[in-house]
Amino acid sequence: MGCGTGEFLVRFLRDGFSVTGVDLSEKMLEIAKKKITDRKLENCDFKLVKENIVNFENTFENGEICEVDNIICNFDTVNYLKKMEANLKKFFWKKMF
Repeated sequence: MGCGTGEFLVRFLRDGFSVTGVDLSEKMLEIAKKKITDRKLENCDFKLVKENIVNFENTFENGEICEVDNIICNFDTVNYLKKMEANLKKFFWKKMF
């Protein structure tokens, strides 16, 4: 959540994880994609999605269901956690039960 320029996405991709980077900024997503491409990781399993994380539940605006094992929020994204709390609870509640 709030993947920004994708530095952590690159690290997870290098370690063999599938990742979904979510950010509201198109510019940040473009930089993340360039980092992934520049590091020759474009054949790894990843998605970049422009989405408002405050309203995120488990379905993207395009209707695609997002299923993940973990959600990571770094740096400034932590400031949005309180606003996201109810939606994250709904998301994880569905996943756990």
